[in-house]
Amino acid sequence: MPWADIVAISAKFRLAGKVVLITGAASGIGKATSIRFIENGAKVLLADVHDHLGKSIANDLGPNTTYIHCNVTNEQEISSAVDHALAQYGRLDLELEGFDRTMAINVHSMVATIKHASRVMIPHQAGSIICSARATG
Repeated sequence: MPWADIVAISAKFRLAGKVVLITGAASGIGKATSIRFIENGAKVLLADVHDHLGKSIANDLGPNTTYIHCNVTNEQEISSAVDHALAQYGRLDLELEGFDRTMAINVHSMVATIKHASRVMIPHQAGSIICSARATG
């Protein structure tokens, strides 16, 4: 079995039945993430300030998707979105260990690399640093 198929099957088992709140879900990365989570069996609460787009996407993604207006710069609206998820699904799944690992790989390691590579590059006034990351950690 190809490695990509193994990863896809693994994702389905990890996300099946999970309840997630995705902010910025009406476009871009948030929308793409929402689509992927639905494809892999999660129940998704889409949160965004673009109500027309958010409602349309929720409708397109089917019965395991709900839209709620949420401005993430307003803490009360975030709290309300979480309360909505609890009222509708009875829980909200968040695994901090996975988040911490992804942040360590994608952010901490990048900053450390830039710090040490730039230390060598600055005296020579030359060089480039290219940073990339992946969502799976």
